[in-house]
Amino acid sequence: MVLELLKAMVVGVCAALPVGPVLILVLQKTMRRGRWAGTVAGIGSALIDTLYAAVGLFALTLLKDFIARETPYILLFGGILVCLLGVMIIHKDSSAGLDEGESHLTMAGYAVQTAGCALSNPAAIAVMMGILSVLKLDAQTLTVPVWAVLLFVFMGEMLYWFSLSWAVGRFLKVSPRTLRIFSKICGAVIAVFGVVLVIKGIIALN
Repeated sequence: MVLELLKAMVVGVCAALPVGPVLILVLQKTMRRGRWAGTVAGIGSALIDTLYAAVGLFALTLLKDFIARETPYILLFGGILVCLLGVMIIHKDSSAGLDEGESHLTMAGYAVQTAGCALSNPAAIAVMMGILSVLKLDAQTLTVPVWAVLLFVFMGEMLYWFSLSWAVGRFLKVSPRTLRIFSKICGAVIAVFGVVLVIKGIIALN
């Protein structure tokens, strides 16, 4: 029982590890707004990964088939959204002050941004199912309630985002000018991720 819950936490940590737009966003929010902003930004990704974990645990064939069938369009539209997000970050940081660029966004807005990035990557569900398979977690053999496993998946990922945000906020002290440059770089990297997704979608359609 305890082992299954510990495995669930490991699932959450492993799901957050890959480098991508979500990590870039969390780092940016942490360096601009502090460790709590980075932690809250991670909530969006954690919620989506928990949803993917639920899909993996129950092996919902219908949803998996839908994702596989519509992957090109998910990549295309998801990539466009990620590109727009990156361009918006670059534009805001180049035309506004350090604190003005995102002043209209609430903490919930940060979580929505990372959730959108997480949803734009349909391959994440395959990664999640692979992690669950390696750790031998599935709904039919669990000795604990599925909701408990999902809760610990969420907790594991949030532990990772909190630790990362705390470490960055605690040990990285940079000037406002450096923060502005870093934000522009983050926006450019996120936009590139979006372009890659769009290209993959176009290739998948052909």
